[in-house]
Amino acid sequence: MSLLTGKETVTIQNRTPTKTAHGTTYTNTGDPISVRCDVRMLSTTETAQLGLLDHTVIRILARTWPGDSRSVLTWRNKQWEPQGHSLERTGSAKTRHIEITAVSHGA
Repeated sequence: MSLLTGKETVTIQNRTPTKTAHGTTYTNTGDPISVRCDVRMLSTTETAQLGLLDHTVIRILARTWPGDSRSVLTWRNKQWEPQGHSLERTGSAKTRHIEITAVSHGA
């Protein structure tokens, strides 16, 4: 099994931003999409502000990626937010993939 085929599944919920008088709100667009991928933990930290909060960063490697920087990801029953745009790695046909960095802030 290739790392790019992955043994993990991430669910992507695409969203559309809407500007209102109170700021920007996001509305879910379409059905959630599941993608097979490889997920790697990059870092995790904790802070004691307003209780104990964690900040965890992951990297996702996938063959295809239907999400964008406004999507919400679900992996292992936790929500993640992409950081910036996905990176397209254009190597050979066997190594070509998309790389996404995502963070989760939680209690």
